[in-house]
Formats: sequence, structure tokens, C-alpha cells
Amino acid sequence: IIARDVPDLLRQLDGRTVNRVGGTGVVLRVAGARLDVREMGAIEKLLGVVTHPNVAYILFLVGLVGLYFELASPGAVLPGIAGGISLLLALYAFSVLPVRLAAIALIVCAVALFIAEVKVTSHGLLAAGGAVSLVAGSALLYAVPSRGEGYRVDLSIIVPGVLVTLAVVAFLAWRTVVLRRLPVRTGSEGLVGETARVVREFGGDGRGTVLVHGEYWNARGAPGAARGEPVSVSRVEGFTLHVERRL
Repeated sequence: IIARDVPDLLRQLDGRTVNRVGGTGVVLRVAGARLDVREMGAIEKLLGVVTHPNVAYILFLVGLVGLYFELASPGAVLPGIAGGISLLLALYAFSVLPVRLAAIALIVCAVALFIAEVKVTSHGLLAAGGAVSLVAGSALLYAVPSRGEGYRVDLSIIVPGVLVTLAVVAFLAWRTVVLRRLPVRTGSEGLVGETARVVREFGGDGRGTVLVHGEYWNARGAPGAARGEPVSVSRVEGFTLHVERRL
């Protein structure tokens, strides 16, 4: 039935015979019926926005990207909180929308491939596979009837969503590579190149004690280095530092 308003719908329904679950028929008598309009509350309107197909898709992407950001940069906190809330809201929306589990699996697989790209040297192959998986999962997210009507994610949402996701992943991957190339600054390896101060002068055997980063270390090298003289750490061997006199 195509009706211009609710009264017109009731007029067209009046007199129609419908079959009940038990198989018996009943004639509808609804012409001129009194209408009782009940507006949605604020929470119901909010849930209605959340369950919009496009909004649910965006929340799902934001949730995955937020969690990925938190895993790639532990301690950021805010991306993890926002991602977790967005992901829970998206899962609620998916519970009332006709989603395809295979499509969700494709999107999750895309995020896994993006994470693997950071860990494994694939020259961009894993990231390319993740992009294809993300686009495929986005396009197939909602089940569409054979007649072509139903829920779907707009292309104008898919393209920017995929581009933003790829941009975030590329930025985090670049930051990870940059940080890996920086010299080690923690642990014993981080002492190499640091300046230490001699606290027990080096004798003829080349043994002494130095203070570096507030810790006392046994040291070797720099024969003749006097107490209080600065020396440079050349390498670490177990619990012994090899030092050289500064020129």
C-alpha cells in the first residue's frame, strides 16, 4: 500500500481480510480509528541514530582504529577509551541490523593485516591486502535482499572511512619505523656513548669504578684516569663498562 498519510493508510486497510497465525481470517475495521501517537524518548532517539547503517559502520571503524592506535602506542589511553565505547555501540547496532558475519570478519582481518605490516617486512603487500579486505567487508557489511532493497553503507561513507583508516595506519607504521631506527636509550645498551665520571681511579691493570646515570659500575680501560675525570662508555660487557678517556 502506498499512502500519503496515516488516515489514508487506515482507509485503504479498512475492509481487507488478513490471515491470523492459526489460519483463520479476520476483516480489518480501522477506518476513522482513533490514533494514539507516542513519541520516542531521548534515549530511543539516540539509539535510533546509533542503529543507522552508516553510523554503525563509522562507529565500528572508529572502534577498531582506536584500539589499534592504543595497541601501537600503549599509554595514550584516550584512543583506547573512545575505541572501546565506539566498538560496543557498533556491536549493539549490529545486533539489530542484518549484518553479514563474513563482512565483519573481513574488516577485522584488514586490521590484523595492518598490524602485521608493522611487525613484518612485506614491502606494502600486507597493507594492500588489508585495504582490499577493508573495502570488501565494508561493501558487503549488510545483507541486501535479492530485489535490491535494504540496508547498505553509502559509497560516500566507505571511501572516506577507508582513506582515513589507511592514513592512521600509515602514520602509526611510519612512527614505529622511525622509533625502531633511533639508538637504544634504555637498559645497558643505552649506556654506550654516555659520559661517566670516575669515582675510583684506574690503576695499571686498567680497572676502576665509574658513576653513570646514578649507578656505580665496574669499568675497564682508560689507564691513568683520575678520580672525577669524565670518560666515555664505548661498550658494555656483562656488568662491566669499557670506557675511553675523553679528548
